[in-house]
Amino acid sequence: MHDHIKDGLFMRVRWGATQGRRTLGHRMNTNKVALATVIHVCDRLLSRILDFAGALIVARILAPEAFGVVMIGVSALTMARGLTEFPVANALIQKKKVDESDYATVFALTNARGLLLALVMAGVAGLLANIFDEPAVIAIMYCLAIAPLAEGFGSPMMAKHLRNMNFVPLAIASLAGRLAGFIATVVIILSTGSMWALIIGIVTTPIVTTILTYILAPSKISFSLAHGKEYFAFSSWMSLAGGVLIAYADGAKFIVGIFVSTAALGIYTVGYSLARTAIFALAGPTVQTFFVGFSTINDDPARLRSSYLKAQSVLVTLFMPVGIGLVVISEPLIELLLGPEWSDAAFVIAWLAPGMAYFVGAAPAQAMAMAVNETRSMFYRNLAVVLISLPLLIYGAAYHGLLGIVIARLIGSVVNTFAGFALIQKLIGLSFTKQMIAGWRSMFASALMLIFHTSLIAPLIETSGQPVLVQSSVLLGMIAVNGVVFVTAISTLWVLCGRPVGPETALVDMVMQRVRAFRDRAS
Repeated sequence: MHDHIKDGLFMRVRWGATQGRRTLGHRMNTNKVALATVIHVCDRLLSRILDFAGALIVARILAPEAFGVVMIGVSALTMARGLTEFPVANALIQKKKVDESDYATVFALTNARGLLLALVMAGVAGLLANIFDEPAVIAIMYCLAIAPLAEGFGSPMMAKHLRNMNFVPLAIASLAGRLAGFIATVVIILSTGSMWALIIGIVTTPIVTTILTYILAPSKISFSLAHGKEYFAFSSWMSLAGGVLIAYADGAKFIVGIFVSTAALGIYTVGYSLARTAIFALAGPTVQTFFVGFSTINDDPARLRSSYLKAQSVLVTLFMPVGIGLVVISEPLIELLLGPEWSDAAFVIAWLAPGMAYFVGAAPAQAMAMAVNETRSMFYRNLAVVLISLPLLIYGAAYHGLLGIVIARLIGSVVNTFAGFALIQKLIGLSFTKQMIAGWRSMFASALMLIFHTSLIAPLIETSGQPVLVQSSVLLGMIAVNGVVFVTAISTLWVLCGRPVGPETALVDMVMQRVRAFRDRAS
């Protein structure tokens, strides 16, 4: 299953575990929810690491222009998936009673979607090849069309495991598929140096995953449309909301390729993906875990506001230093991972990472919209963000090249964040100002870290052209020094503020527990 489909499954399964108590009884208890959360977070984290590691190895060997050609096809596939994402299998999880016709309906609809995607990919291949003046795009699109076909044939009986909050089979199938795709990518790129390594790896993943679903959840092949209308109606607003943002994110890559160059597309994709992976590989699954808590207290507005504000503070405290830290280390990081040919990816990271980190504070808005059953509002919010941000992207790319588009994406992140604040204010009455300053100590400490590095450390460091061992040592040293600066700054601010209850309190408690446990073992 593609990542956003798996996320949708996970969030709606947990909806069934909380609000679904009215439909699924008390079958899904708290322990199962907690275990499912851990498995899902680990699955998503490892999956993203494997995906990005494979792409990074390919980028290290390929030139930016060749990598950009591959990204034309990959972005087209991702956009098509997002725009057609109606995860009808979720209805199996939400329903109290299901029979064979339900599974047959889901199988028929997922196969129909896979076939539609494959036909669309093949149908637009020639058009994209002409737009980008890259004949190789036709063969790439034809090959990538196999992926949605394979996904559509996945066993519908996997939903039986999900209905029981058993995420182990899904995690096994998903990670095995990712690992197979990663191995195929690495073997081919190292042996041939061909851009087809990444394409074959992408196609290998759903094929292996689908085969494993039938081993882990055997199912007969049967088609039905008995419940088609019912399943399409289920969670349609959330599907549209997710599709709008996915189309916007991948549409930005097309804009880079059309208005700038294929090489710029490769550079932008690497920089964007590295920043997003560093921040959202863990933040994304973590954000989704807030949904259960919000759903259980959705009839208590005061507690809901308090819980949401605490969630925001934790996320900003954890991930703002990551975003600013990427600004600090972007140049030596790109030099080490990809070499000087990809140096422009460093400024892509430096411009995009802070906006992504700040957006994390508004990311739980989706979980809140589901918890209070206002998914339509989430769609309208996402649509407004795209309508505001898309013209900026086109203008930035057309008149200012790669720099213009990364600045436009940064502005888009801010717009997205503020739109999330406004949505939460509407849904639960939490003030805009309180949301803006949630985790302010982390923001301030991160700014101090950036100033300290820029004024004192950066002038003393030069890694360009140095051996890999030297570059690695310098990079680790920079991370360590800036980490110490951040921790010192935020600790000082926390103490000066009178040690208020917050993320810092939880961190101190956790450290003290580890210290006490160590002392107990030592004695």
